[in-house]
Amino acid sequence: MTKISVITVCRNDIKGLQQTFQSIASQDCDDFEWLVIDGDSSDGTVEWLEGNHRLKGSWISESDGGIYDAMNKGIGLATGEYLLFMNSGDLIAQPDVLSRLIQAIEREKEAPDFVYGDALDVEENGTHHYRKSRQVSHINVGMITRHQAMLYRREIIVTERYPSDFKLSGDYALTARTLMKEGIQILQVSFPICLFALGGAHDEHRLKALHEDFRIRKEILKESYLACLLLFGVHWLHYHIRNSVPELNKKLLYTRY
Repeated sequence: MTKISVITVCRNDIKGLQQTFQSIASQDCDDFEWLVIDGDSSDGTVEWLEGNHRLKGSWISESDGGIYDAMNKGIGLATGEYLLFMNSGDLIAQPDVLSRLIQAIEREKEAPDFVYGDALDVEENGTHHYRKSRQVSHINVGMITRHQAMLYRREIIVTERYPSDFKLSGDYALTARTLMKEGIQILQVSFPICLFALGGAHDEHRLKALHEDFRIRKEILKESYLACLLLFGVHWLHYHIRNSVPELNKKLLYTRY
């Protein structure tokens, strides 16, 4: 069995897809497949895939119900033991990341169900910031690392899938459900897995995402209403601090490397 399935969702972002392809193709191992789920693009993506998808794996191009619906299609097509989601424009941090992940997994006595690590956040001007992953016990506060720095064992999410009722925080919902499973085996690695471009739909619609996060804490993580309300307030305050005093936010959030 292929060790890792890298799943890329895209729509009318050929430049980002090409960047992601170069990042994946530069990996120093070949025990992975690359699956591209394109949302019926009209910008030349299909033609590019026809001529350039030369890695092990496959691609499809068809209309879908949004990013999480496309990710679910990727889960259905994947054959790897572990799934890593790298959407168009997302980059793997270094050429040895997949091989290091495989080595870390294989050192474990029992196959982990969930693997995660650090991330490098990238500003529009190219500045990199090291984002250290948190302990899984912090999942009630929010995502413990970037979604692109998480690997899910296929057998534990193949029947779970991304819930369709969360349009912005479906990744948080799936991760919360995964970590709530009884007896789950977790592996945290201490190196960056992805380069994450700051911005995106989640940041652009942050206040709406906060309401979805509230539901996830209440319905999936089973937090009390008061705790959910308190965390909503903390994240609302952080949102405004980030926008008003960005340099302070960086000092609080990032680690030197």
